[in-house]
Amino acid sequence: SVLFAIAAIKVFDLIYFSTNGGPSGASTTMTYQIYLQTFKAYKYGYGAALSYILLFWLVALLLIYFYFFTKHREVTSG
Repeated sequence: SVLFAIAAIKVFDLIYFSTNGGPSGASTTMTYQIYLQTFKAYKYGYGAALSYILLFWLVALLLIYFYFFTKHREVTSG
C-alpha cells in the first residue's frame, strides 16, 4: 500500500518520456501535473502548493499505515 504510493510517484520519467500525459491527460499523475504547472505554465506558487499537498498526503498515508501496522503487531505478539 505505501510502497505502491511511492512507486506511483516514481513513474514520472516513464510518463514524461513515453506519453507526455497520454491522450487527453489519461496517464497524468500528480507528479507530472506538478511538473507541468511549475515548469511549463510557469505557475510556481501553484506547483509548490501541489507539492505540499502531495507531501501531506504521503505523510498522512504513512502515519495511518504505521499506526495500523504497529497496532496489529502489538496484538499478535502479546
